[in-house]
Amino acid sequence: MTLREDYPTAIAGVQYGANLNTIGFNMDFIVAHDPALADKLMKLYQEAANVKRSDPPASDKEQALALQQMSELMEENAKGNA
Repeated sequence: MTLREDYPTAIAGVQYGANLNTIGFNMDFIVAHDPALADKLMKLYQEAANVKRSDPPASDKEQALALQQMSELMEENAKGNA
């Protein structure tokens, strides 16, 4: 995944050859244009950092839904960057 200086986000997924499904944020860009959003993202980061391998896994249905939503986001992003 490559974060660009002039773009707020990046996304990579296994369906496009990445090793992991990932989403990244260019925080310098976001802070400069929307500090409130940057604050929300940092809070979500802290929440995500607390998820541990030892936590009970979500149901198969919940995981499938989340992966479907990410797949749709990647497809939408690919169309926007074509």
